Amino acid sequence: MNQKIIVGSASAQVVCASLYAGSILTTLEVEFPRPYLAEFNTHKMLSKNSASSRAQPVWKKLLAVMSRAYMPNSFGMNKAGMQAGEEMSESDKKKAEQNWLTGRDFSVIQAYYLVGGEEQILKDSKDNEEAVLLCQKIEAMIDDYGVRKFFSKQDAGLHKQHANRVIETYSFHTVVVTGTHWRNFLGLRPSKNAQPEAQDFGIAIGTAMLGSVPTELELRHWHLPFIRQEDRDE
Repeated sequence: MNQKIIVGSASAQVVCASLYAGSILTTLEVEFPRPYLAEFNTHKMLSKNSASSRAQPVWKKLLAVMSRAYMPNSFGMNKAGMQAGEEMSESDKKKAEQNWLTGRDFSVIQAYYLVGGEEQILKDSKDNEEAVLLCQKIEAMIDDYGVRKFFSKQDAGLHKQHANRVIETYSFHTVVVTGTHWRNFLGLRPSKNAQPEAQDFGIAIGTAMLGSVPTELELRHWHLPFIRQEDRDE
């Protein structure tokens, strides 16, 4: 694995780069805020595979969002067009950050109730210590906000393919991406006209690729990301 490049809210790391007949095939592991997956997926020349919200236990997703929530890089004022205006005042910025985190908290509480609350989480986690502390923290948060009366305790927990969706706005997302043609992607995403978070993963990917040295392949050799040297030898 090459060096992980971190830019703002994104990171990128070249997993494998291969050179054959003058063409470079590169595979990277990229992390960025989940709301920008749609922008990432518009580039059809690249092959992509993503982490699945349907595969990860809700308590682990809740733990991740509580310990590290996505928050916008900047808080520009509203105006017409696709780009934000100048930065809010420090006072309004602090209020916007607080409003953002309050939204995160309410989404966490919603997912917590949907999955069945403490009883179901501790059952699913087999009383994992981190899960126990998470439930205690969320229960305290429910009381602090005084919202217990607005939620109904379920007899059964909703499947994670639904419960996890309500916290995606505040989550980070991992994608494995492979490609040979990057010109369009690197022309659009790092651009100053792109949303700041898209600039982050565009610059991180471009920087990671510049810092990698591809392995030259011969005929009938394979591009093998995530394969260890002992596996290659075998």
